[in-house]
Amino acid sequence: MQGLPLASLLKNEELLSVFCRAAELVLSDAVQGRDRAYVLAATETFLDRYCPWLKAGSDEVLSVLLEQGSVRQQGAILTVRALRSPSDYSAETLLDYLKTAERERLLERERRIAQLQRKNETVNARTAPEADPELDRRMMALAMEQAVLARQAGEVPVGAVLAADGKVLAAAGNRVVSDHDPTAHAEMLVIRKACSLLGSERLPEADLYVTLEPCGMCAAAISAARVRRVVWAAGDPQRGAFGGRASICDVLGLNHRASGSSGLMADESRRLLNEFFSERRRAQEVSDGHA
Repeated sequence: MQGLPLASLLKNEELLSVFCRAAELVLSDAVQGRDRAYVLAATETFLDRYCPWLKAGSDEVLSVLLEQGSVRQQGAILTVRALRSPSDYSAETLLDYLKTAERERLLERERRIAQLQRKNETVNARTAPEADPELDRRMMALAMEQAVLARQAGEVPVGAVLAADGKVLAAAGNRVVSDHDPTAHAEMLVIRKACSLLGSERLPEADLYVTLEPCGMCAAAISAARVRRVVWAAGDPQRGAFGGRASICDVLGLNHRASGSSGLMADESRRLLNEFFSERRRAQEVSDGHA
């Protein structure tokens, strides 16, 4: 703990309690009915001898001891709280205290997790938005156009569209190579664009259309953005995070689960992907042949 800031000590209830007990034990004989200057000097000695690991001045520590009730002030006179019982300051008692505090902290954490799970179940139990087949096909066709543009730019041909109330908020194809950015998947790009456009980090009324099942990274972003619904064309058994390879919401316990469906224009998407990778393999074979 060498160089521990006072702010960190204050955030750790168990350590703060032990620290205050130690101060009471050391200062109880010296500080009874003394003025502030004397108590500050005694506190400085306590810090130098017993707490060189703490990065704090005697005035700061005295303020903490006053707030915690270890030191009391009446007018200009300060007094250290009387020792409750010698056993309260034994190593065994402090260890028992820390164990009890740890158990209470774990119970509180479990309570909060259960509360959050109940909230998530309520949210995810809401009726899924009704699909409009014609709108879905139109939006997926736009996403397919973005995938074609991505292929022409030398990117893996995946396109995405984010829409709300039947209107396109953002459209993009993969730009991983173009932007030298491994996170520049089509889904990530349209989420960023739509959030920027709406001035919000949440998209609860938006539906995402993408030509390939989103990967784990994109699925997590979709959950974080609270996207309402996801429609993807081709499934991805290798990296798909909406059931293709895994269900990322189940794996990570994410707070929000977008409703989803797959298969719309799946053949067109697979054909585009297969052609892209076939061309790339042929190009590599030619390159190896000339090497």
